[in-house]
Amino acid sequence: MLTKKEVKKLICHRFWMYIAVTENNDFVMLFIGTGSTDGFLAIQFETDGSISFRNRLAFAPPEYSHWDFDEEKQELLIFNTSNQIKMRGKLPVKWLSGSSQIQLFDGADGILVNNSRFDALQVNERVLGGKNMYFIPRQAFNMEVFHDISRKDFNLKVLDHQGPILNFFDQVYEYIALHPQLENIVVAKDGRPVIKLPEENQLIFAKTNESPSFTYFAGSRARVIELLIVILSENNKRLLDPNDSRTEDELLTDVLNTEYHGRFTITQV
Repeated sequence: MLTKKEVKKLICHRFWMYIAVTENNDFVMLFIGTGSTDGFLAIQFETDGSISFRNRLAFAPPEYSHWDFDEEKQELLIFNTSNQIKMRGKLPVKWLSGSSQIQLFDGADGILVNNSRFDALQVNERVLGGKNMYFIPRQAFNMEVFHDISRKDFNLKVLDHQGPILNFFDQVYEYIALHPQLENIVVAKDGRPVIKLPEENQLIFAKTNESPSFTYFAGSRARVIELLIVILSENNKRLLDPNDSRTEDELLTDVLNTEYHGRFTITQV
């Protein structure tokens, strides 16, 4: 039987990411907000009984106001802003890749997951804007990708992308531009859980039929954002020129051939 003091040592000052569990037992991360204010739902239990949100969120979910521990039932209690119990949780247990999980019940079907890599003085920088970022469209996301990328010390940014690949690149560019602390970037349209980085000052692309493919490319922040600026600028010119009949694929090939000859490598992904 654990006391509340002992439980504090297990759960406080740690970053706990909320992951929903569906009827099919799939694990799904919950996002709050849109655009520059979006973020994973994650909480931090404080020793004074309050709950804080150390990452950027559009708003603080009212169902996570404060917490307590029922020593008799050995249950974690999570209260809303009206001081009502909104969910209960079991004691932390070991989970995947050295992480810990708290299973929630009685009002919530999900788990809270903590990994030592998540914990930092500024969680918003570590989790949502860390040095290594892997971009993926939401339709390609699954928990296998999440775990594989996390094991490689990369953070995951899931983007709502529909339609042309240049729409996806535009969202990637906007995020990178707002996060100057980034160092290494991977853009994976097909969600391949692979991390391959190039030599310094180079870009690396997936190889398809001995040619570079934009379904996967990676490099330093400076190189990737430079590439995206060139692509998006060239696309704006294409859209404004009625005589420019190039497809998106043709435009991307032209950019590599004219602007990046000798500045990239290709690899099997």
